[in-house]
Amino acid sequence: MIHQSVTLAGRIAVNADRHAVVRGRFPGPVKAVRANAGDSVRAGATLATVENSETLGTYSVVSPIDGVVLSRRTSVGDVAGSQILFEIADLSVLWVELNAFGADAERLRP
Repeated sequence: MIHQSVTLAGRIAVNADRHAVVRGRFPGPVKAVRANAGDSVRAGATLATVENSETLGTYSVVSPIDGVVLSRRTSVGDVAGSQILFEIADLSVLWVELNAFGADAERLRP
């Protein structure tokens, strides 16, 4: 039962254990992009296709987790390297980070 209420500032954050940044495995030009911000993806889904600069063969950049594409940072013609191409998160479990100071913090208990 709630006896008192306290107004706190805070934010909703993705669970770090359910968050992934995706990079290309080998440098080379991005040949196709198949995912956009807001898309739901499954683990193993192809996000982009990149041509390996050394072998000239192509490989798929895949999602390592089930989740939602939070950001797409590449386009066809970009060169994949060490930069982040996509950011994926499972939004089914989120963290709530609240800030309590002074008397407000003293009124809170687990």
